Amino acid sequence: MDKPSALVEKGWESIGYSRYSFGDTQVVASAYGPYESKAVVKSNFEKCLVEVVISDVFFSTDTSTEEAQLKNLFSSLVDSKKYPYLCVTITIQIISRGDQLIASCINAGFLALKQACIDLKYGAFAMEFKGKTFECLLALVPHTDLILLSVVKGLMTIQDYKACVQQVCAKTQELFTH
Repeated sequence: MDKPSALVEKGWESIGYSRYSFGDTQVVASAYGPYESKAVVKSNFEKCLVEVVISDVFFSTDTSTEEAQLKNLFSSLVDSKKYPYLCVTITIQIISRGDQLIASCINAGFLALKQACIDLKYGAFAMEFKGKTFECLLALVPHTDLILLSVVKGLMTIQDYKACVQQVCAKTQELFTH
């Protein structure tokens, strides 16, 4: 078996790009990798390391919470055991902020990973919802009954939650069957 640096020298490193708009939100995502991590301390000989970096064109805000949330999500998408000791980085630049910010970051990141030809275990599609008493972020695996991410702030009824899941399922059917 080749060592990781030889894999990168053979052209395994690739770049994927996606510009995604959802409502008033616009983001650009790029996926790089797999490549050999320069930080040996972070390296894992069992699987690859997935990193997420978010930058905002207009606002200087702390995005560490969102980066951690997206890192966990993308780590579950990438087939990380195929790339031991290597790193995949997803950079997301926020062009305009709207109601679908995190969902747009998820959708753009997923499309960038696909374009980079990085092996994935699952697809992903996300939407955000706002009700009178709640905010809800849902990310689902298209054509399955699997939920990748569910974040609810505030009080939400089970009926409202089911309605949100149905809306995401309907949108994935629309987008992923053509």
